[in-house]
Amino acid sequence: FQSSHQSKECMIGSFSFVANDRAKREAALLIKSIRQFYDCPIYAFCDDETKVYLEGLGFEGLKCKVGLSEEELKKSVEKVAHIQRHNDFHSAPIILKKMDCIEWALSQSGDTLFVDADIVFVKPIDQDIDREMEVMLSPHFHCEDQVKQNLQYGSINAGYLWTRSPDLPEA
Repeated sequence: FQSSHQSKECMIGSFSFVANDRAKREAALLIKSIRQFYDCPIYAFCDDETKVYLEGLGFEGLKCKVGLSEEELKKSVEKVAHIQRHNDFHSAPIILKKMDCIEWALSQSGDTLFVDADIVFVKPIDQDIDREMEVMLSPHFHCEDQVKQNLQYGSINAGYLWTRSPDLPEA
């Protein structure tokens, strides 16, 4: 997993993501794509199997924390019981754990770019981060009927989120 590109000093304090066993291979590609361009810490909230898998690949600067164990997810289930499911893919308890991952990365690095585990970077992105902002969010680009989709699911994509605000995860 050595990169052929020259890594540059990261203008982002860290990257962070959550991944369970279902997304562990995608997470490995995410990490490899980050390492093409950046040397900063990467924080992964995951289950035991994913932690073993990712750590076994020997990525530099990867920090894994088991935050998606069955026990941890059971705690989240109660907090999101009121959330209506719209599909079988998205898991509200795992989505809630994104905030714990962001909180951890912020406490260690001061800022983080949280991304979904299925993202692959093909070029550097730090030039788009405005460090004077506290939070930067990505719009949610729906393929069909954007107004209806935005009303039902929201207009912000929680799969790309940069922050330096320690208050964001709790808010």
